[in-house]
Amino acid sequence: MIGNRSAFPEADALRFLPKPSGSDPMRTVYEAENLFDAQWVKDALEAAGIPAFIAGAALTGGIGELPVIGLVTVQVPDGAATAASRIVAEFDRMLAEPPVEPFADGAEPVPAV
Repeated sequence: MIGNRSAFPEADALRFLPKPSGSDPMRTVYEAENLFDAQWVKDALEAAGIPAFIAGAALTGGIGELPVIGLVTVQVPDGAATAASRIVAEFDRMLAEPPVEPFADGAEPVPAV
């Protein structure tokens, strides 16, 4: 603080923004192993019209000093949690499938010379 002002005037300005009326509290619908999975889920939710937020992304820099489980989560408004959970379940199902081996049929491409 500098006098009655913060060292970050942008943050001070945010205190005076009106809160959205009728906004739902956020509910965690996915605990990601990493930021890539979290972004993938967030993108899928937003593509379905569900607003989503990645919480804890900045905490990944503390790995080694923080517990690793539950750091990064994807959150949605409470009212959208049921619809979001269906999309998250499909994402989990997709991750559980074994990866497809490229060129499993033996027809490996020949490099151009």
